[in-house]
Amino acid sequence: MTTLRQPQNVLVTGGCGFIGSAFIRFLFRQAGFSGKIVNLDLLTYAANPDNVAGAVDPARYTFVQGDIGDSELVSRLCREHAVDTLVHFAAESHVDRSIVGPGAFMQANILGTYQLLEVVRTLSHIHFHHVSTDEVYGSLGPTGLFSETTPYDPSSPYSASKAASDHLVRAYARTYGISTTLSNCSNNFGDEFKLMQQLTTVRHIQSMQTFCYLSKRLLTSCGPNLYVFALMGWLRNEQVDCAQRYGRGGKWQSPLCRIQSLLITVVRHKRQCAATLI
Repeated sequence: MTTLRQPQNVLVTGGCGFIGSAFIRFLFRQAGFSGKIVNLDLLTYAANPDNVAGAVDPARYTFVQGDIGDSELVSRLCREHAVDTLVHFAAESHVDRSIVGPGAFMQANILGTYQLLEVVRTLSHIHFHHVSTDEVYGSLGPTGLFSETTPYDPSSPYSASKAASDHLVRAYARTYGISTTLSNCSNNFGDEFKLMQQLTTVRHIQSMQTFCYLSKRLLTSCGPNLYVFALMGWLRNEQVDCAQRYGRGGKWQSPLCRIQSLLITVVRHKRQCAATLI
């Protein structure tokens, strides 16, 4: 019989971002969740506090603007709020931004994750879930899918920094015995998505990638490609191996340029519709 964790007081890093906010909204809708959520977010360019507006219980929700690299702050929040689960979404992301300025990615994704792990090492009752990306595996060929056994083959400063953070999580679990899980999800898009994340000029625009639709509306019912549903299953299962790694994709492979073309078409159509109402 599978033993399930019951997360009660959860520290979410990057909870004002696209996927992190979807996770917070989802968690507050669960009838079995009666605990608290602490949302630690630096509020950089892709974060929006309005992503969780109206979806949280103010009596059980605390927002803190701060840096995951501030270990004293993270430790204090964990102790003050009796945190038992830490879900780490916060990251510098997007390949093109990492090509222009890789330093920020090394600082946030590698050293930031290290600082969080150091806190959990001293508070060993906390379960640590690390949210990563399938980009650590490199680019897909014309056919095939990534899996948990695909060798790492990062090809940008962004994916290299996430691969490094993955290795840190697994190493800390094996060395110090802390409770961890790790997920490598495909690209997500849907409500609250920052459109400019896809409408960019990138060097590897023809590379095949997998995409998964993540919607605030669809999260009311369980679908096979909804990342946060899978994430809750991984968080609760106590029967996983040390540093267990999970993949989650939409099983929809497409060149990035096709997704960009579709988004441009949608935006153009919406603008034309709006113009007719003026």
